[in-house]
Amino acid sequence: MKRAGAKKVIWLRAKEEGLKEGLKKVLKNFRGSEGIVIEGTSVLKYLKPDLRIFVDSDPKNVVA
Repeated sequence: MKRAGAKKVIWLRAKEEGLKEGLKKVLKNFRGSEGIVIEGTSVLKYLKPDLRIFVDSDPKNVVA
């Protein structure tokens, strides 16, 4: 993401039981940001994003 032009990149690696608390700590670093890109679906248990994009390489799952 940094090579793609992101101004700030933080990599949070957490086990399931630590994800919620880890997100709280990490997201404090992005206060005032216009937008945040988060890779992964586990965070959807704790966040309600304005937009979600799911990438699937199986052509049978393409929605037009």
